[in-house]
Amino acid sequence: MPPLSLPSFELNDAGGTPFTFPSRRHALLAVVGDGADAATDATLRLLDAAATTFGQSMDIFAVHTRGGGPGAVGERPGPHVTVLEDPAGVALRAIAATALPAVVFLSPDGERLDGWTGFSRKAWQALFARLISVTLQPAPVVEWLRFPPSAPARELARDAARPRR
Repeated sequence: MPPLSLPSFELNDAGGTPFTFPSRRHALLAVVGDGADAATDATLRLLDAAATTFGQSMDIFAVHTRGGGPGAVGERPGPHVTVLEDPAGVALRAIAATALPAVVFLSPDGERLDGWTGFSRKAWQALFARLISVTLQPAPVVEWLRFPPSAPARELARDAARPRR
């Protein structure tokens, strides 16, 4: 993903509570769609571990880009992750993602500090090290060998990230 400063946008959780980005706090967003795959499942499990440890010091959200239904992301991320609904793909376009899952770590001003698509154990380990230094929180307990070294992202349709009229 190219470096960028995130444009301002707002998403709601399932209860209708709005969240605005940039949020003036560090933020970790994992943009995911419907369906289960290895990259999304591993991403959501580590997002929950991040929320458990770092959630008091920064914003951590799963951003769901498609409608609900059985197996939708709202049922899977873990008890510590707030799911924001994004059926119009606003976050997807804001971070210029072309595949899912897409993970992005943002500064309080919305500058992209890190990001990738798919799943990479090494990328998550490096991100957790960075979050420890940013939040001054201890390392979360993660059994890293239970996660695949990598898992591919699911490419989006060509027009998925284009602005809707």
